[in-house]
Amino acid sequence: MDDKEFKGHFDFDPSDIFTPMSGDDDISSKLSDKEAADRSKSKFVVHIDEDTADSFDYDFEAFSSASDRAAERRRKEAMYHKFDEMEKEARPLVNRGETVRRPPQQADPLSKRNTANTADNRAAASGGKNYATVSRSNNIRKPAQAPAPGRAQNAGQPVEKRQVRMRTTSAKSRFSTLVLFLAVVAVLTVTFTAMSMSAIGDILAINRSEEFVRVEIPADPDMNDVIDVLHDAGLIKQKFLCTMFAKYRHFDGYTDRDGNYQKVTYLSGIYDLEPKQGLEGMLNTVKESSGSGAETVSVTFPEGWTITQIFDRLEKKGVCSASKLYANIETVAKQYDFYYSIPKREARYLVVEGYLFPDTYEFYKNENAVSVLKKLFDNSDKKWKKKYESKAKKLGYTRDEILIIASIIQKEAANQSQMADISSVIHNRLKSSTYPNLQCDSTSDYITNHVKPHVDSSHAQIYAESYNTYKIEGLPPGPICNPGLDAIVAALNPNDTNYYFFCHNNKGKIYLSSTYDQFQKDSLKVINDNNGGGD
Repeated sequence: MDDKEFKGHFDFDPSDIFTPMSGDDDISSKLSDKEAADRSKSKFVVHIDEDTADSFDYDFEAFSSASDRAAERRRKEAMYHKFDEMEKEARPLVNRGETVRRPPQQADPLSKRNTANTADNRAAASGGKNYATVSRSNNIRKPAQAPAPGRAQNAGQPVEKRQVRMRTTSAKSRFSTLVLFLAVVAVLTVTFTAMSMSAIGDILAINRSEEFVRVEIPADPDMNDVIDVLHDAGLIKQKFLCTMFAKYRHFDGYTDRDGNYQKVTYLSGIYDLEPKQGLEGMLNTVKESSGSGAETVSVTFPEGWTITQIFDRLEKKGVCSASKLYANIETVAKQYDFYYSIPKREARYLVVEGYLFPDTYEFYKNENAVSVLKKLFDNSDKKWKKKYESKAKKLGYTRDEILIIASIIQKEAANQSQMADISSVIHNRLKSSTYPNLQCDSTSDYITNHVKPHVDSSHAQIYAESYNTYKIEGLPPGPICNPGLDAIVAALNPNDTNYYFFCHNNKGKIYLSSTYDQFQKDSLKVINDNNGGGD
């Protein structure tokens, strides 16, 4: 009987594997005796095609006897078992949308002859026989049935049930992932909100202490260095957010009107800060004043003023508090070379007395203490010229010793015209073995009037003894004031005299003498002048 060809997708049922779901012929699920006989003589090939992948061909020989049908059922069961195995292997890849490509399979041992794996070989091997082609791209659906004897329980399990189970598991996994994601988002949101509220407190000084905290800003600091110090001192809590805010407010730098980037300069030193100032207030305290829109004040310091007098005036003028200047003076001085050439630093009340050059300065109101001190030291360095350094070395003195001599000249001379003669007296005594003591009242007056009020009695006594030039030989430990340029020039250029003594009357008239006897007579003249008997 001629072979018949059925094409399409098939769902195989154990009771009737050859019933097509679609095709050119309308074939009933129940066949007549003649049609069954015709079918039994036909060869059907089941071809599984998966996107041009290798194929599995199964040939079933015709059968007519009852014994042959029993053998055929066993072959069909074996085939279903093979399908199940293939289903298990292919489903993970198919569920992920991947193309399944299987290696060439060995010929099915149940088939009476081997068939080729390619379409051409199958056509040649079929000899014009009918084919039933089944695509693996569609789900093979088999109705539920009781497992055949000797067959595994899950071998005949419907594919649809396994798919539902896998989908349920996948849905649970996605739900767990979503819950975890939402929990992480909630934790991060709460954490960031708490940090933001704390940062707002740092910036706006909300619920912050008014207690001052002393901090030291390192040399050559930038904005990040300053914020690190503030955070370490407990003045701010949220360093990262405060840094972001400070950059937004251009505390690290800004672009000027000409389009040039200007880095903000911060000044090293010791600062007394309070959290109540807020982040911006503390950064403004530490940074160098730009002067943009700031009120300025002109301050003049006369020659011969001490550091205590200079600082008091700066505070009264609203430039800076004296306490902040005292706290930073030595820290700023260490940035200059002259500091390290100063001997006997521990014996001085203020190490850099004599190094704040008296002059007229322009300051900003509420200016940074470090900035103020730098202006004073910069001017002092500028005024000490190289020729002065050379002259001092020629005389056998250091800069510090010349400033000590100049400070005494500044305090002892009634006017500039007397300075060179008084300088000669001091230089002559420093070289004399007969008169090794300077015997100047001004050195003791410095301790009495400008040091003793700021120290305890024990330290006052120590300073009084070390600065008493009636008892010590040579120069005192340090300058007794900040001398002006005239006194410095006089110290470097004394008149050539043989004077060892001098004294003044109340009007500033000077009496110079070479011997002690003459000095005694001059002293009587001073008494007479002061009593109205002299000029």
